[in-house]
Amino acid sequence: MIAPRGATALAMAMSALLLAGCSGEPQPVVTVTVTAEPTAAAEAVPSPTLAPAAAESGDVFASGVGYTISATQTADESTDAAGNAVSYDPMNIADGDPDTAWRKSAEDWSGDDYLLVAFDAPMTLSRVGLVNGYAKVDASSGTDRYLQNHRLCWATFELSDGSAWSIELDTEDRTMQSIPVAGTVDWVRITDLYYCGTEDPEATRDFIAISDVEIIGKPA
Repeated sequence: MIAPRGATALAMAMSALLLAGCSGEPQPVVTVTVTAEPTAAAEAVPSPTLAPAAAESGDVFASGVGYTISATQTADESTDAAGNAVSYDPMNIADGDPDTAWRKSAEDWSGDDYLLVAFDAPMTLSRVGLVNGYAKVDASSGTDRYLQNHRLCWATFELSDGSAWSIELDTEDRTMQSIPVAGTVDWVRITDLYYCGTEDPEATRDFIAISDVEIIGKPA
C-alpha cells in the first residue's frame, strides 16, 4: 500500500471528525479560516454544526452563469491505447463525461495543490461533490483507468465566504460522491487532495485524477 506524504495530516483530520461524532456517511466540516482571496489552502477545524442548505438548486455548470476553472498544476498530455492525444485540462471536471479528467502530476504529494472554480456572478450553493479518480475504461484496450491511477480519500471544498466543507471519499466508488453545503460565493476551491494507496495490481500510474465535479446551486 502506498501511503501519501500527507497521511499524518489526514489521520489527524479524520480523528477530529470522529471526536465530533462523524461516522458512517461522509459529513461536511465547517471552518472560518479561509482568506478572502484564493491564495492558500485553509486548515480545516471540525464543527458539528451544519448550516441549512439553499432551498432551490440546480447544476451550476449548466445554469448559464460564466465560470473559469484553473489548477495549481496539471499533468502533461498523454495518449490512449489507440494513440489518440489525451488532455487533462481542468475544464474537464465540468463536462459531465467520466472519460475526461483533470489529472495532477506526481510532483507534489503535500495536498496543497487545488482546483479553483471562479464564477462570473455570485452563486448560492447547496451541494458539492466529485468523482474521485479517472473513471474511464479505455475503449481500445479495455484498461480501467480508475484502477490504474490513485484515488482521493479526502478533499475539502473551500468557499469564498470563509467556510470549508470536507468529505471522506470511498476509493471503491467511481460515481459522484457529494455533501450538502450552504453559502453565497464567488468561487469554490477544491483542496486537501490526499490519495489513499491501493493494492490493485493495475495501479501503476503515479497520478491523482478527478473526472467530474458537481456544484449544485442557483444565481444569488
